[in-house]
Amino acid sequence: MLRNKRKPFKCIIKFCTICFFTVLCGVVIITALKNFNYQNVTDDIDIETTETLTESSTEDTTEAITTTEIQEVQTEIYINGYTNNNVNLRETSSTQSKVVKIIPFNEKIEYVKSDSEWQKVKYKNLIGYVHSNYITNKQIEYKDIFTPSNGIKSYMDYRAITLTSSKQYKLQSTYAYTGNYGIRQINGRYCVAVGSYFTKKVGTYLDLYLENGEIIPCILADCKADMHTDKRNIITEHDGSLAEFIIDKNSLKKEIKLHGDVSKACPEWDSPIEKIRIYEKEV
Repeated sequence: MLRNKRKPFKCIIKFCTICFFTVLCGVVIITALKNFNYQNVTDDIDIETTETLTESSTEDTTEAITTTEIQEVQTEIYINGYTNNNVNLRETSSTQSKVVKIIPFNEKIEYVKSDSEWQKVKYKNLIGYVHSNYITNKQIEYKDIFTPSNGIKSYMDYRAITLTSSKQYKLQSTYAYTGNYGIRQINGRYCVAVGSYFTKKVGTYLDLYLENGEIIPCILADCKADMHTDKRNIITEHDGSLAEFIIDKNSLKKEIKLHGDVSKACPEWDSPIEKIRIYEKEV
């Protein structure tokens, strides 16, 4: 009787054991299949990512090379130069273009040299264009002569120069014209007379430097006679002036006539002369 009672119990144990191993095998197989699929997906992602990175890197490299090539092409080399007259710095390479600034005579500039009629110019943080005719590679020598502070700027009519054989007469008859404020001009510079203390060379380029910082570009159109100036031949004795402008009385500005002083030509000129710059350049 005991043997028969134990037999069903053994059968139950055997059945449970078989079920356990069956389930365990199923779990192992399912896990293996999942790992296999995950590995394939990961490999695909890695391949795609690598291809994308490669393409991106290639594009970046190409862009970098292209940018470098463009920068090399666009690099401009500026060289030093000087203005040979008062010149207009223009926005574009045309006489119709807006004037950015007037660059004084003999001023240092930087420009991109080319065979063009116009040159690209850099001047005091400004960039524009100047005609090639007004650029030179050599600065003109000069000397500065400081003067007694003098605010009187007298004038005389150009018709008072009557000696036909003189250089003064030739300048007025050949080169000079009636310009701003009714003052005679040559190459944009104002005709003046000063004492022999400064220079006797008619036709010499000179600049009047005023105390307020204004610069009046001039040409020596006449020389004051020593008998009419002080002992140092600087100041004219009868009117106390240092510079005498050559004018056309028929076109002279009203304010100048009213005050008898060219200082009234414009507010910027209403300041004493503090020095005269004499250039080694003549008409």
